[in-house]
Amino acid sequence: MTLTTGHRVRSSAVNANGTWIRPTIIGTASLLLVALVACGAFAGPDLVVSELVVDPPTPLPGANVLLTAIVENRGDAGVSSRFFVRFDADGVSLGTAAIDGLGAGERAAVSTSWVAEPGHHTITAETDQPGNRIDENDESNNLSQVSVLVALGVAEPFAGVRVAIGPFEDRTASGFFNVGAGVADKIAARLGELGMRTVDRRELEETMQERGLNPYLVADAAAAAESVGAALLVTGSVTGIDVAQSSLILGAVNVTGGSAEVELAANVVDVTTVQSLFALSAAGSHEGTAKVKIDFGALLSLPDARDVCAGGLVADRDAYYRGEPIALGYRNQGPADWYGVEIYTSTGTLLRWLGWHYIATGACARWTWDQEDSFGESVDPSVFVAKLWDGASYATSTNVLIRPGAGRLAQVDEITVGTETFEESIVGGAVNRAVDRLVSDFVRSLESAPLPLARAAAFSESQDAPHSEDAIGQIAATLPDGRIVINVGLASGVSKGDFFRVVSQVDDAILGEVVVVEVRDYVSYAVKTSDFALQVGDAVRFPDP
Repeated sequence: MTLTTGHRVRSSAVNANGTWIRPTIIGTASLLLVALVACGAFAGPDLVVSELVVDPPTPLPGANVLLTAIVENRGDAGVSSRFFVRFDADGVSLGTAAIDGLGAGERAAVSTSWVAEPGHHTITAETDQPGNRIDENDESNNLSQVSVLVALGVAEPFAGVRVAIGPFEDRTASGFFNVGAGVADKIAARLGELGMRTVDRRELEETMQERGLNPYLVADAAAAAESVGAALLVTGSVTGIDVAQSSLILGAVNVTGGSAEVELAANVVDVTTVQSLFALSAAGSHEGTAKVKIDFGALLSLPDARDVCAGGLVADRDAYYRGEPIALGYRNQGPADWYGVEIYTSTGTLLRWLGWHYIATGACARWTWDQEDSFGESVDPSVFVAKLWDGASYATSTNVLIRPGAGRLAQVDEITVGTETFEESIVGGAVNRAVDRLVSDFVRSLESAPLPLARAAAFSESQDAPHSEDAIGQIAATLPDGRIVINVGLASGVSKGDFFRVVSQVDDAILGEVVVVEVRDYVSYAVKTSDFALQVGDAVRFPDP
């Protein structure tokens, strides 16, 4: 019998006694309605956290860990409204992330961050939280969890190893400032948080400059690292910074969101053998929103911007407003050497030393001035002079004009690796995750190399032998800002404010006295207390009791 929608069918039958059963009218539409209701009980969305990714998977204490939940809709109907995914660590909420609807069969990824603490942890991600607002076919499969073990710390003898973090080369051409130095400083800081002892990057670079060493030759960098007491040297490069912006751009400033990916490469060297122990590579990504981001396409297309590597000492623009980053560059057409840049007022007062760069023949180095003096105070609009110092004389100079008013570009800290504002950006998040992964791989690799580890620990221990109170140091260099570099530091008992007698290397005559104004592990910086002549190589002694 065929049922036709919209008609009524009279049904009759005979029972077992041969009696006719009273006919019944059955509405076809009613039957269909019942069928549809029955089917409707099985048609609906089903939200599932199909995967919960922890990156890095074996984080070290203090690492900034990226937690990513992959959410799938395995139901027969889509979700058109916004819903949320909640992340927890050991039952403590880490916050929620929104998904703006999800069609049947579709998937989406949302992330949050978590700072790893030592111990065992349970990380969970639960969709449609809080409140279970979406009616689903199955409400019992919304949660996924993983267990994470964070090591208690760096075990002996690893904690006794001293590591020098050498220069990281910026190969990205990204337009960000302080990329290589900023990444090197972050690696040193993370290793320090794990209990390792690191040599300050600036101390290593200044040692290489003082000795005329090439930081991009492994043998030279290893020799400098050994001279400052390090057993291992880590050098490398930032190989990529890719930023995808997805929002309205106003001028050179983008005020919404996007994504970023950063790639790092590193080489770990035993300074006593100058042999590479292992190579490392790491990548980090981050997406979301940021308060302010720079659109570098707009920045680089400014009509008055120029190539700072065109030749000589060059500023990228003729004039700057207050707060705008000032980029300086120098292409070296002479022999490879160390060069530094100083900023002076128009009347000849030294304002700021921007640091050393080793520049090979034909290569170019860049400096950035944030319009602040040596005390961190912003300078007033005026004409300033940038001078290039080659260690013996001023090779060239150029004028820099800062004028009143507001500029078109963002403040320098928004595009400088290591500043607080940069840390809040999507690129800052990507840099931190790449560094955390690199440091984690470094620790795991070193733990699996017992012989190099034992040799490095023994070397570091030998460098920690106590020094006599009357130990003699030497004048290692004189800097253009008047500071005197002495080759003894904290390891020899030197403190800021200590006085030294300077003794001639020719006839042991006492030449004068200096006072320490800055001290690091194996080097100190001092200034004269009176006017006298000294030379590199002159001895320094602690004063008599």
